[in-house]
Amino acid sequence: MHPSRAAFQRPPLSWCGLDTIRDVAERQIHWCLGRGFVDFWHDRWLGDETIVEMLGFHNPLHMLVAEFIVQDEWNVFSQLEDKMIWLPSSLGLFRVKSAWDPLRSKKNSSMGVALPSRCHCCFSHEESFSHLFLTGPAASEVWDWASRQFGVLDLMHSSLSAMFMSWLCSIGLGSLDHIRTAMPAIVIWFLWKVRNRARHEGVPFQSRQVILDIESFVVQLGQAGVLMPKHFIRDLEHPWAPTKGIRSKRFKVCAVAWSRPPLNMLKLNTDASVFGARASGGGLVRDHTGHLIFAFYKEFGEVDTLTAEGLSLWHALLYCKERNLTGLLAEVDSEVLVHFLLFSDTSKWPLCYTLHRIQSLLVELSSTVRHIFREANSCADKLAGGKHPTDTVFSSVHQLPPTVRATLQLDRWEVPFTRSWVVK
Repeated sequence: MHPSRAAFQRPPLSWCGLDTIRDVAERQIHWCLGRGFVDFWHDRWLGDETIVEMLGFHNPLHMLVAEFIVQDEWNVFSQLEDKMIWLPSSLGLFRVKSAWDPLRSKKNSSMGVALPSRCHCCFSHEESFSHLFLTGPAASEVWDWASRQFGVLDLMHSSLSAMFMSWLCSIGLGSLDHIRTAMPAIVIWFLWKVRNRARHEGVPFQSRQVILDIESFVVQLGQAGVLMPKHFIRDLEHPWAPTKGIRSKRFKVCAVAWSRPPLNMLKLNTDASVFGARASGGGLVRDHTGHLIFAFYKEFGEVDTLTAEGLSLWHALLYCKERNLTGLLAEVDSEVLVHFLLFSDTSKWPLCYTLHRIQSLLVELSSTVRHIFREANSCADKLAGGKHPTDTVFSSVHQLPPTVRATLQLDRWEVPFTRSWVVK
């Protein structure tokens, strides 16, 4: 029996407490299929609704997803275990903190707490978490202003977790104490403060006031010595950056180059590009002499950068499978994606399905994946960032854009590119 259907005639007190939040918790649980040992009717493995909810069935027989698979006709991954994905978490892992908001909302509604019916920033929309902090007119103006301050152009507005990831990815790994990591929290805090003043003191809710409060707060942090030059690495020219104690930057430079694969092996390089609401991917396969086997460009719609990187690699492996290409050495310039693939870490929904598909294809095609520096992945980068009218597969060098052809020739000669970074 599925946990959502279980009941006691004389339940213990602890069960009564869990039963009050059962429906709320179940809606936050999705499943990334592996062997298919999840409930076919009552678990959320297709999307936001169960099949019972989609079709309106009542009390169907208990069945597992695996029982509906005959001779592996369905696209499940029998060699992998099923994984539970907790939606409120950006990594898909359950955390008590991430469960607090949905449970608090459930408690408020069950106790009859009167929630605000209108948003104080526009008076035309019901106030909600997403509208107040993300999609409302005031929030949108503040986020746009904040992004222009630091040139963060590819903000994802689908959720707050996606917004936080956009800011985090804009600084790269190893810079978690950067001012950009704090900006989303600062924006949310001052949106909340201005909202409360509007609700309880009658002060107009204006985006300009939120911006002025943020500017004043960050400047005060600098004057108090809380923010230092190290928190503005690569943004030291910003007016908010403290000027005292600034040391000249020390750069380290090295040469990196694309290298040809070993004899009788093929090398696959993929990359992704996200600009506004447009995400696209591209890649190419080359032999041990550097000659092109095929290349591709594909659009993915509005997804975040990591998902686009995963989709690009997955579609590239599908193209290789169609052409019976095996023994591939796949290279991507996303360290996070490679970490997820090599260590089978749980990830957010629905990225987990893409990771499973990639892992299965890597095994099926006897292939491996590793990280490569962006400077040595230039061909794939140019393909992903190209503006092609439709999804395209290039079967010869002459069909490629001129910039890609030029970079392809440089890679064949293994001409190095310079890579530089700031030494702390």
